[in-house]
Amino acid sequence: MRDRSWSIVAKLVLAGIAVEVVMLTLLLFFNIRTMDRQLAGQLDTRLAEVRQLLDASLAVPLVQRDFGTLQDVLDALRRDKGIEYLVLVDHAGREMARSAWPAPTGERYDTEVAITIAGRVYGTLRLGVSTAFFVEARRSLLTTGALIAAIEVLLSTLILSGIGYWLTRRLRAVASTAEALAAGDLTARVEGATGGDEIDRLGRGFNVMADRLGDRLRDLREAGEALREREDDMRSVLDNLPSMIGYWDKDLRNRFGNHAYATWFGIDPAGMAGKHIREIIGEERYRLNMPYIDGALRGEPQLFERAIPAPDGRLRHSLAHYIPDVVDGAVASSWSPTSRRSKRPSGR
Repeated sequence: MRDRSWSIVAKLVLAGIAVEVVMLTLLLFFNIRTMDRQLAGQLDTRLAEVRQLLDASLAVPLVQRDFGTLQDVLDALRRDKGIEYLVLVDHAGREMARSAWPAPTGERYDTEVAITIAGRVYGTLRLGVSTAFFVEARRSLLTTGALIAAIEVLLSTLILSGIGYWLTRRLRAVASTAEALAAGDLTARVEGATGGDEIDRLGRGFNVMADRLGDRLRDLREAGEALREREDDMRSVLDNLPSMIGYWDKDLRNRFGNHAYATWFGIDPAGMAGKHIREIIGEERYRLNMPYIDGALRGEPQLFERAIPAPDGRLRHSLAHYIPDVVDGAVASSWSPTSRRSKRPSGR
């Protein structure tokens, strides 16, 4: 199955990009808010200037009902001040002059200005100031900000990828060495771990661990070889004994039998391992020996005599020992050495 986990470099780059995208988004958001406040301030300043100009240029013609002058003033204002429409009404709400018609929708700011002389209101001018410059400035800021952000993210990706590769190349060396050791190459070591940073200390510590592991494995291998030699020697000794030597676990399954079993029962000792004692000595002898077996399992050594038919039909008289193997106070298994008696015992 393919490993779909991401490398450290990929995780580092993605984490860096995620942080940078969040920071750039916040920066762009606050820049837009700042620009909105500044443009709104400019719009208020512009309207204040327009109000002063309107009072000066419309009040007298409005009082005199000079419609021609009123129309000329409105047209001039609409052309010069970025105003989309102007509608002048008197104090009774009657329309006195108009310059253009307001569109149903548009990028504008609708407001009203009272036309006064000496504090007395003679009419109201309704106008819509274009905010196209406002929208265009925001759009320009968004476009420029997005372009700068994209370039910055691209540069950051390249820089972080380079930094990540530089930081993790030695970690990859440690990982490769670990994989080589796991594959059985006990000579694999991390090369060049001579610096003082964390990765070099990790590499040196890994090399020390690998050296100790190699020493331990060599010791175990030598101990295993020595143990096998001792087992071979022990088996050779036991196989040359005329007595049967068997070893049985607490479930009465065989764990060892010497070559004498071939002579006494015609059984290959190599095939005895794992078999129940009933399969080896037969049902009748198993029933007869069961009291002695139970005694051995209770931790009590047993000694008894038994006549055992040989494969050729002759009876062989034996003296059997069941010796419990007690481990931590419990019977784990038992030895069953059985030797041939020189003559048939009487009364048995």
